[in-house]
Amino acid sequence: MMSSRASDPTFGGCASTNPMLSRPMASWSLFLLLGVFVPTASHFILSCAPTHYVYDVIVQLSLTFATNLSYLCLTAFVRHYDLHRFLFLDKMSRKTLLSVNSDMPHK
Repeated sequence: MMSSRASDPTFGGCASTNPMLSRPMASWSLFLLLGVFVPTASHFILSCAPTHYVYDVIVQLSLTFATNLSYLCLTAFVRHYDLHRFLFLDKMSRKTLLSVNSDMPHK
């Protein structure tokens, strides 16, 4: 008979079936795609264009750095404070939260 740990989806197993691992992997994959690969690819694609300007590289690097820094800061804040506390949802009254939840459509 299998142990209860083996059937628990949050314990071990493959990353595609483990929700504890799949969310961070998807988040970091999107971060690398949008924050590193797309700006790098666009730099090399646009550098082949006949209307290449020097300031394009400076602007692109500064914007890429700013977006990557903001993503890392948001990730750290959400991890440290939890999403409900980070969005100040813990300050809302229970009555308000119940009315908001009752207004939301259920799947």
